[in-house]
Amino acid sequence: MSNFLSSKAVSNALAPEQVLARAQWLEVLFIPLAAIGIAWLASPGDPLLANLLFPWLWLAPVLIALRYGVLPGLLASVPMLANWFLANHFGLVKNPQSLEFFFGGGVLVLVCGEFCDVWRHRNLRMEETYLYVTERLSRLTKRHLLVNLSHDRLEQEMLARPGSLRDALVRIRDIAIERSQYAEPLPGSVSLLQLLAQYVSIESAALYTIKPNGQDFVLGERVATLGEPQELTADDELFRLALESLSLTHIASEDVSLENQTKHLVVCPLIAGNDSVMGVLAVTRMPFFRLMSKTCK
Repeated sequence: MSNFLSSKAVSNALAPEQVLARAQWLEVLFIPLAAIGIAWLASPGDPLLANLLFPWLWLAPVLIALRYGVLPGLLASVPMLANWFLANHFGLVKNPQSLEFFFGGGVLVLVCGEFCDVWRHRNLRMEETYLYVTERLSRLTKRHLLVNLSHDRLEQEMLARPGSLRDALVRIRDIAIERSQYAEPLPGSVSLLQLLAQYVSIESAALYTIKPNGQDFVLGERVATLGEPQELTADDELFRLALESLSLTHIASEDVSLENQTKHLVVCPLIAGNDSVMGVLAVTRMPFFRLMSKTCK
């Protein structure tokens, strides 16, 4: 494992994925100069190394061309030409075919630079495709996770739900028929809260009577409770909005102020078939997902 990490570090140091422009041009300048310096030290009589079986001095611009492309490779060949003029000045150029030597080296640098440019463009396209596929896979994974969570949530609701909406309406009708003979402010209010706890999963709520007072309504007594609800007051913001709109109001409504001057989550007026307000339901605690589902609706 340590050998693999050390080889990985060496490869990253020799050929990093990203090279700064300043470092690139420094390499273009210093690598050929270093190769020329080594040639002068190793063979003072032939600093071009033209008399050897292989033109080793051209490895410097060839490496630059393979790494950075055509233009840096050609610029790295300029010190080679300067080296030829310097050697010729000191009378060290003895091979009359030096022009062919430079022509062949220049062609080799061009071929290597073109090879680098072609594969660099292909590599960029492959990286763009890879990034697109990765992003696409990430989005699909998140959507799949949301679908799984939604499926699990629906499965839990279906398992915990005692019946359908039709069954709930039938149960409400039975409660109204059973308790209609009793002289109560809101007959069957306790059974209604228990039914709501089963179908809507409310944890803490209370039912209050409403007394008409001209064009306004007056909050009456509390006739049924579920759990430990907070007391509903006449100046409660949700209570006032619910009576003004005669519809269900929750804390995420657009009409509710930012201060949320209320202790309840949902306030819903109870309206009879003749459009008369009979009471009001104030919910203090309920599951978050239930509240969000009503907010979205």
